[in-house]
Amino acid sequence: MLSLLYISRSRLDGADLDRQVAEILAAAISRNLEAGITGALVFTGRDFAQVLEGSESAVAGIMGSILLDPRHDNVRIIARDSVERRSFPNWGMALVGYHPETQRLIETIWTAPNDDSLQHAVGGLVGWMRNGASALVPARPA
Repeated sequence: MLSLLYISRSRLDGADLDRQVAEILAAAISRNLEAGITGALVFTGRDFAQVLEGSESAVAGIMGSILLDPRHDNVRIIARDSVERRSFPNWGMALVGYHPETQRLIETIWTAPNDDSLQHAVGGLVGWMRNGASALVPARPA
């Protein structure tokens, strides 16, 4: 199974960002579940970061649509790994809320002076995404 992380600059209009992000999320959940994709999305107001997990062909299809989406600019694939287990198995697409640390990590990814800095920031960002998605999972009744 493929796990892919990309970042992009947002081209969303400043008006009604919450509604626009909710529309993106609703479309992603529906499309991703149909394609067998799971993942998580961070939107900082300036940048997107998203992890997509699934078959190579399904992830490639979703990435193709993202590359053509006018709401994204400067799409950059940061990590592409073969994995045995999903990091976001419960989510067609989890929206991980904004946190200043996620913005800092994304900025580090954009400007990383070397591979070590880049890998450290990627690990930190994916960790934030996993923790944020885990916090969203409702507790099961006892």
